Amino acid sequence: DQSEVHSESRLRVLRLLKGLFWERYEEGQVGGEATRMLEEACNICLDSTNSELNVWENVYINFTTKKTLSYFFKVKDWPCLGGAAKNYITRHLAFIYEVVTTFVICVKEAKEIQ
Repeated sequence: DQSEVHSESRLRVLRLLKGLFWERYEEGQVGGEATRMLEEACNICLDSTNSELNVWENVYINFTTKKTLSYFFKVKDWPCLGGAAKNYITRHLAFIYEVVTTFVICVKEAKEIQ
């Protein structure tokens, strides 16, 4: 049955991605928080067996729904809060970079393996 083949392929891809994320973590190339976020995005897809593979969308939503980040962008030029706001923004952008580069590298590796 074609739906069984599709489900099995989907499961294999998600397991492969999770394994690649953890492999990069074990090699010290990505931090624990980024690895957990990427793994959770895969877990959401594993739970939604009838939906499309939307791992990236599950990752991306974590970056676009941060109300805290928009607050810090508003106060980054204030004298008393500006320094802390800029530090938060910098750390957050570095985290986004870490997650996105890890995701892209692992998806590329998964495509080469498949």
